[in-house]
Amino acid sequence: LQPFLPHSLAAAQFRFLNEKLYTTTSDAAWTMFQKDTTSFVSKYHRGFRSQVEVLPVNPLDIIIQSLKSYLPASRGSPAVRKVGANTVKIWSFDLCEDSKGWVTACDIKKGVPPPLSSVDVAVFCLSLMGANYIDFVKEATRLLKTGGTLKIAEVISRFSNAANNPVTKDPQDTSNKMFVLFYFVKRSAGGKSTGDIYAPPLKPCVYKKR
Repeated sequence: LQPFLPHSLAAAQFRFLNEKLYTTTSDAAWTMFQKDTTSFVSKYHRGFRSQVEVLPVNPLDIIIQSLKSYLPASRGSPAVRKVGANTVKIWSFDLCEDSKGWVTACDIKKGVPPPLSSVDVAVFCLSLMGANYIDFVKEATRLLKTGGTLKIAEVISRFSNAANNPVTKDPQDTSNKMFVLFYFVKRSAGGKSTGDIYAPPLKPCVYKKR
């Protein structure tokens, strides 16, 4: 039994942190993890990677494949890359920064560094976790250029009555039974207020008590 204890403890810690992220607002999660960045960087990320590894298909791989026209097949820092004469800037945001400087720490609800209407593609891959997730979508919309694309991958079980939900009724990709992919295009520079945006309820991913 002893060799399994560290793994079981790590799994329990991940489940606890995961439920916190799904059931609290982003500002509450930001405050919690700023007090203990080690928990987020080591315990949560390690647990998340182990969860993704067992998926038949990683939705992020599908999204990356769809971005081949933007991203060159080259190594090096993912933050800045050259595509012909153009420079591709890649921003990544999370509750804690990483040791290599590729990830910017922020509460996305309060805004992120790129200026208004400056981004070609925004991606949420299994990351609309806060109770106020619609604020994340609003911020991504603010950042996108007119004609820019918002790509979202989410666990299908999070959507209540997905078959009759106007947002999930016709997703772009349902080839995997575990998640769905949506591609949205920003049609104009104007935006709607929070009250005008339809925000379908997303079920938190919680674990049954044993």
